[in-house]
Amino acid sequence: MIKRNIVVVLLLLFVIASGFFYSCKYNADKSVILSGIEDKGSNSGIGSGNSLNKSVTEEDIKADEPTGIRQQARQTEMIAVHICGAIKEPGVYELEEGARLYDLIVLSGGLNEDAAGDYINQAQKLTDGKRYYIPTVKELEDLSIAERLEGTGNDDEDDGREKQVNINTADAAELMTLPGIGEAKANSIIEYRNTNGKFKTIEDLMKIPGIKEGLFNRIASRIVAE
Repeated sequence: MIKRNIVVVLLLLFVIASGFFYSCKYNADKSVILSGIEDKGSNSGIGSGNSLNKSVTEEDIKADEPTGIRQQARQTEMIAVHICGAIKEPGVYELEEGARLYDLIVLSGGLNEDAAGDYINQAQKLTDGKRYYIPTVKELEDLSIAERLEGTGNDDEDDGREKQVNINTADAAELMTLPGIGEAKANSIIEYRNTNGKFKTIEDLMKIPGIKEGLFNRIASRIVAE
């Protein structure tokens, strides 16, 4: 009986010792596992003060912006043009590059009642530093029907290629490159020049029959008297 009791006690001690040993090992393993998780969390930024968002650069943000937003941020180029003639508020105006003559007319208060609005090409693009003259209907009375129709064409392409014509030395072919100057008027200019000598000013061109103020104002920016 005593021996049996001793065996039972030894078994209980063994069970207790085994449980204590297993508990200590489990806690140690748990600490190792938790330590590993914390190390990984620290490296990845989880649970720490360093956020992943801080690694996103300003260039990355700009790259995600729509192209339209970046283009709107750029400064718009401006041009300066002069408008005069049959316009309510003649003067020099600044507009965005790519604006049309119609935009300039609106900005300068609109056409006068006697303006020849159908004669000019209001759809042409504006050129920086250029003067735009709006003639009156009366000023066009000296022009033929063909010359009036010529005024409705697109002068935008010619503006980029135009060269000033010296009315004192130009031959008939060169004079005919001017708008509204046909063969007859070109020959009249040459005849006047041969008879009276060189033109002192470009305004002297209006002394020639058939060249009145309306036509002169149209070609004034493209001629010189040298």
